[in-house]
Amino acid sequence: MTDRRALRRMVTVSAAILVAAGVIIAWSYRASHRLPSPSGTLRISSGAPGGVYATFAEQFATQLHARDGRLRVTLTTSTGSLDNLQRIGAGSADCAVTAADAASLAVHGDGVFSHPVQIGAVSRLYDDYIQLVATDASGINRIDDLRGKRVSTGAANSGVQLIANRVLQLSHVPGSAMRPSSLGLADDVSAMRSGRLDAFFWSGGLPTPSVATLLQSGGVHLVPLTSVATAMSASYPGAYRAATIPTGAYNLKTTVATVAVANFLVCRADLPLATAEFLTATLFGRQSRIAAVVAPLNMLDPRTAIATDPVPLLAGAERWFRSRKN
Repeated sequence: MTDRRALRRMVTVSAAILVAAGVIIAWSYRASHRLPSPSGTLRISSGAPGGVYATFAEQFATQLHARDGRLRVTLTTSTGSLDNLQRIGAGSADCAVTAADAASLAVHGDGVFSHPVQIGAVSRLYDDYIQLVATDASGINRIDDLRGKRVSTGAANSGVQLIANRVLQLSHVPGSAMRPSSLGLADDVSAMRSGRLDAFFWSGGLPTPSVATLLQSGGVHLVPLTSVATAMSASYPGAYRAATIPTGAYNLKTTVATVAVANFLVCRADLPLATAEFLTATLFGRQSRIAAVVAPLNMLDPRTAIATDPVPLLAGAERWFRSRKN
C-alpha cells in the first residue's frame, strides 16, 4: 500500500509540474511575442456632435490614453461615415467609425469614391438603426407622407444621407417630391424645435441621446419603415437587415419597424501592427468603461466582432483575436 501511495504522489506531483511548466511556457510564449506599446499620434475622425460616433470616439480616446499615455490621440468631428472614409483615403485621418454600407463603397471604389480606399478593420462594433423622426403636427406617419414636407436627409457626405437616399429611392419618394435639406443631427434637432423642419433621418446607435431628449419633450414621434425594411435588405444584401427599435430604447409605446446596419472601427491599412493590436486590446479590455457612456457598445461581442466583411481585419487586430484562443 505504501508503494502505491508513493506512486500516486509521484504521479500527482509530476502532473502538477507539467501543468506549471505548461503555464510558464505559454506565458513565456506570449511575453516573447508581446508587441511594444505604440507611441506617436493617432488621428481619429469621429462624427457629428451629439451623435454616437463622436461620443464613442471621445470615450475610446480617453481609454487609449489611460492605458498608455505615450500614444497621443487627436479627434476631429465630421459629417459621418463617408466623410470619415474620405479622410482616411486622403491621409488626414488614421482611424474612424463607419457604417458597413459606406465601407463597402470605399473598399470597392464606388459611389463618391473614385478609387478604392485602403482600409482594414479593428472590429465590428454595434448596429445603427435608421430613425425617421417627425413632428406630430406634420401628419407624417409613413414614408409616403414625406411628400411636400420639409425633410432633412442628413449632412452632405454622411452615412445618414447615403442610407436616407436609398430608403427614399426604394420607397419611390424622390427628393423633388419633398422640400429637402441636408443638415447634421444638432441642426436637425434645433430646426425641429423651432418649427423649421417636419422630419429628419438619422442613423445611429440606440439610444442616441439628442434624439431621446427630443422625443421626451413631446410632440415628436418615430415613423415606422415597415414598407421598405425588407426591400433594403434584399436590394443591398449583407449591408442591411430588417429590425425593430425596442420600446425600451426611447420609452416608446410600441416597437418601431426599421432598418439596421453594422458599424466598424476601421483604420488605414498600413497602421503599424503594434498600434492595431493595442487598439483592439483596449476596445475589449475597456469595453465596460466605454459602454457606461456609450450604451450601444454593450453589443460588442468578440465572437462576432471579426465579421467585418468586406473590410479585412488588420493584422494587429487578427493577432489579438487569435491570442484569445490560446
